[in-house]
Amino acid sequence: MDQDPEEQEHYKSVLLSFREYESYMMREIYRRKKHFQSMPIDMQRRLPQSSTIRNLHHFVNAAHHNQVFFERVVQAQLENGPAFEIPEVTPKTPLQSPPRHFSKLKSTLHQFGKKERDMCYTPMIKELRRVLPVNVENPTDRPRVLLPGAGLGRLALEIASKGYAVQGNEFSYQMLFASNFILNWYVYHLNLHQSRSFVAS
Repeated sequence: MDQDPEEQEHYKSVLLSFREYESYMMREIYRRKKHFQSMPIDMQRRLPQSSTIRNLHHFVNAAHHNQVFFERVVQAQLENGPAFEIPEVTPKTPLQSPPRHFSKLKSTLHQFGKKERDMCYTPMIKELRRVLPVNVENPTDRPRVLLPGAGLGRLALEIASKGYAVQGNEFSYQMLFASNFILNWYVYHLNLHQSRSFVAS
């Protein structure tokens, strides 16, 4: 990474987006609130209870909770990765990260949900076991599976637990940083986090 200034800038930009997450979400929540308030009252009443202003504080709390998690991801990366200065972020700091970074952060949060994993992973693993069964009589001859776009590595872990040799590939720093934190440092922070992926919807 030392030789490529563009890669360094991208790396720092992604780390900064982790720091800017809560500020971004507060702006997004404010935007949604303004849209909601601009609707006629009779239309507001037709919306599901979960869409109303009354539940806005849940989204604010969830965004803050996710920011605490993301800050730990940033700290782990700064302490164990290349040495960079990432500026502190306040609610009034103008956002510097491009919108695509926040989209990827929201996608990263969605991968934490068990319900979402079960909906996607269960049919895939079932089909994999049907098409490429593991030979239980010869555990050293494990079928090899390549998993492009491995995300947080959860699917790779699930497949490996079924007896397969798995290689997961990922290119998104957002996924790599979060996965790195979970696999290498999360154990030291157990019971401190429970991500709120619903706020990213």
